[in-house]
Amino acid sequence: TSTMTDSVSFTVEGNPEALSRPTIGRGAKGSNKVWLRDPCKVKKQLFCDAVRAQILPGGVDSQQEAIIFDDTAIVVDIEFYIKAPKNHFINNDRGLGRLKPDSTAKWPKKPDIDNLDKFVLDSLQGFLFQNDSQVVKQTIRKVYHHQSPFGGQTKVFIRRAIAGDFAS
Repeated sequence: TSTMTDSVSFTVEGNPEALSRPTIGRGAKGSNKVWLRDPCKVKKQLFCDAVRAQILPGGVDSQQEAIIFDDTAIVVDIEFYIKAPKNHFINNDRGLGRLKPDSTAKWPKKPDIDNLDKFVLDSLQGFLFQNDSQVVKQTIRKVYHHQSPFGGQTKVFIRRAIAGDFAS
């Protein structure tokens, strides 16, 4: 059975992942076989499992159907906290009180924010919502993770859309 709620939020620890392009291959010479491989398949499953562990009673092993936002418009807010490079810290030592004052003015150039976003939406599709086409409004933010433990994280908030979210 589906869980009925108006919103869900969670945080996945670890440096955010970006979606990689699928690779295309061909069968042996003379074969017409063509295959498509998703290089992020395992990472997307691990991300989804981390979310499942947080929001479902029974966690990863829960027998509960996970789709919460079934055939409804949704609003998604995602904050990506990219692992801060060692050069943001005094003597390249990540630790409390070691952050250089000018580091907070720096912004992460890679990975691209749209690839980070697509990774999250693809990971959650079929789990929290049926299809990412349900998203009618979204905010995305990408910054360096300048708070202990400095390892990066992804914060997600999803809610049912209201008429004002998609009215013109």
